[in-house]
Amino acid sequence: MNNIKTNSLVFLICLLSFAVKAQKNFIDHNYINVIGKAEMKISPDEIYIGILINEKDKKGKVSIEEQESKMIDGFNSLGINTAEKLKIKDFNSNYYNRFWKKNDVLKKKQYELLLHDTNILQKVFSLLERLQISNASIIRIDHSQMIDLKEKIKIEAIRAAKKKAVYLSSAIDQTVGKALFIKEVPSYNSSITNNSNAVYRESALYGNSQNIITGNYNQPEFKNITINAIVEVNFELK
Repeated sequence: MNNIKTNSLVFLICLLSFAVKAQKNFIDHNYINVIGKAEMKISPDEIYIGILINEKDKKGKVSIEEQESKMIDGFNSLGINTAEKLKIKDFNSNYYNRFWKKNDVLKKKQYELLLHDTNILQKVFSLLERLQISNASIIRIDHSQMIDLKEKIKIEAIRAAKKKAVYLSSAIDQTVGKALFIKEVPSYNSSITNNSNAVYRESALYGNSQNIITGNYNQPEFKNITINAIVEVNFELK
């Protein structure tokens, strides 16, 4: 047991010595600390629609299966590949037992539909309205190359940091050397989620979605997504 404690203590001392040495080496350098920023605005190419189908508790109830079949047939007629673009997000049923009527089971099913342009978007809402499926909303917008674009904007930010370091150091007749320290600073990116709880149908597509849609009713356009990146860098001064 004593050997274990001794070995642990030696390891801790070595670790602290290494950290102190690294810190000392960093402080011993003359350096310039700069912040680099970059921003990119992109047009979304992915539109996610949330759709809820339910069996209403009333006379003439239409089954989930029938509504789903008509909806899928309609989407296919619009050229949408439902096998790839339509996903089931939730499916449940509620058992009702009321004294004035027979027992009943009401089901509801939630879907997510991926679209890629506003022209087909209007056709989808028009179809849903004809099918009397009113619980449909734009839940978020995104870009298919978002990961690559975020990496690109971070590279632009660090290049901006170096450019700033170069012209600032040249003012005092010094030059910039290697980077001694790089830190990514959390930055704000414009929301790509629609936080409104409003229900969207073709007739209401515009008035309730101003946070993500611009333009006019006949030719809607989604607002650009803004991607930001901020980096803090220490460059060696020579």
